[in-house]
Amino acid sequence: MTWPGEPDKATLFGYEAGATMDHDHLAPARRVFIGMEHNSFTRMTGAGHALFDAAIRWARAGAKICKVTK
Repeated sequence: MTWPGEPDKATLFGYEAGATMDHDHLAPARRVFIGMEHNSFTRMTGAGHALFDAAIRWARAGAKICKVTK
């Protein structure tokens, strides 16, 4: 997916843990970027929601689950 009229600019991408991100910063864990504007989520089609959900599932895959105690 790219910005309209700008095929060099991605609107959805992910980084694996340890991958080099902008300015030589290493991703400490999986990271996802989804380019959206104000109210974009409410205007998404079913396919857009499915893509959003898939991106979140991918980012969470393998994440350690922390147990919170009181």
